[in-house]
Amino acid sequence: MEKYNFVSENMLKYTNWLLPCLFWLQDMNHPGAEIIAERLKVFSDKYKLLREKEKAVRIAEIIGDEEWFYNLKEWL
Repeated sequence: MEKYNFVSENMLKYTNWLLPCLFWLQDMNHPGAEIIAERLKVFSDKYKLLREKEKAVRIAEIIGDEEWFYNLKEWL
């Protein structure tokens, strides 16, 4: 019987770096933060980006980081 792989190779390629990119948006004065935000806007897997953004928003709410929360909502 053939095994089914429900996780594509492409998904595995960006799973480990997408959330850290969102952490970079905690302060838009960080070098490259605007570039990261602009590139994430055109990220091809909108579903994956939305899931990771929701994680980042929850973290921002938990730690009380209003600037990061605002940046996530405003820039993406």
